[in-house]
Amino acid sequence: TVVSFGTTWLTPRIQEFMRMHPEIEIELIFDDKELDLSTRQADIGIFMRRPKQLNYIQRKLINLHYHIYASTQYLEKFGHPRNIKDLNKHKFITYGRGAPSPVFNPDWALKLGVKDKKRKPVMKVNSVYGLLLAVQSGVGLAALPDYITVSVPNIIRVLPQVEGPKSEAHFVYPQSLKNVARIVAFRNFLYSKVSKWEF
Repeated sequence: TVVSFGTTWLTPRIQEFMRMHPEIEIELIFDDKELDLSTRQADIGIFMRRPKQLNYIQRKLINLHYHIYASTQYLEKFGHPRNIKDLNKHKFITYGRGAPSPVFNPDWALKLGVKDKKRKPVMKVNSVYGLLLAVQSGVGLAALPDYITVSVPNIIRVLPQVEGPKSEAHFVYPQSLKNVARIVAFRNFLYSKVSKWEF
């Protein structure tokens, strides 16, 4: 799965699975590029968009919600935007070049409320977790998935009524592993955890 989801949501929950299934060997691979499951780089994947490979079993895992965030330090210095037009007075950080973005439509906040063009970012980062750290350090505003902001000190949702495009995360595995016990066990565990998803 992508670094941001793997480090902030999956890793804190994996210990429980390991206690329940000590016989299953766990290796977590965090990469913002989609792994090719057909070459057995991994048994399963949690993809932040619908996979292009149609020969995989794929089930929707969760909805992902995005909002604009800023640090309290930044807002104290530059003020709180009161409406979409106020966003033009602020600095933005956005997802940069590199692998296909794990964020659906990463420039949506740059285009919000502007016609025919988009705001120019002051910084680009090719990692969602890097975006979070840049926001936290006061560089500017950024569109972030809500799950990554939980329990993060000193950041605030800006214009909370303005939500970015929704996207979905998918649980994906090859057809050949359909009835393999370790895959079924992990799938069931994961779906029991996302039933409490509040982001």
